[in-house]
Amino acid sequence: MAVAGRPYGLQALPNEPAVEVTRWFDATRSDVFEVWTSEGHLGRLWGPRGMSVRHCEVDLRVGGAYGFQADCPDGSRFELTGRIVELDIPTRLVTSYSVGSDPASEVVEVTTFEDASGGTLVRIVSLHRSCAARDARLADGTAREAMAEQFASLDEVLSRPAGG
Repeated sequence: MAVAGRPYGLQALPNEPAVEVTRWFDATRSDVFEVWTSEGHLGRLWGPRGMSVRHCEVDLRVGGAYGFQADCPDGSRFELTGRIVELDIPTRLVTSYSVGSDPASEVVEVTTFEDASGGTLVRIVSLHRSCAARDARLADGTAREAMAEQFASLDEVLSRPAGG
């Protein structure tokens, strides 16, 4: 059973424009990967709770596009668009994405899914264009909060019985 509020590690890597996040899930690697990459779940998983997703797409193949558009509780609109760079189901996913229409916000994200302690350890390394871009993303704490909410939503989905 998934544990709500399970902590996760998030750290800026010293002298590198990267952030590393690790989180353990009480589910099989295949199940975590499926939910992580499923168009049917992504609209609920990305971003903070309270966002209303307008559009979500995932073309799960190398070169395929993915992304979503959502309305935020404060009335603003959020958009994320990206491409699948590398795909090894269910162990590794490499993506390149931008927030909004700003190419300078591009991030390359390497996500691995490892069998660990009867569940799955997810490790994400987000490579930013510069340490300044990385620090700007982390500065106000919203990235950490959104990630915690995303993981809590993922726990909820994974704790449901199959077909539920």
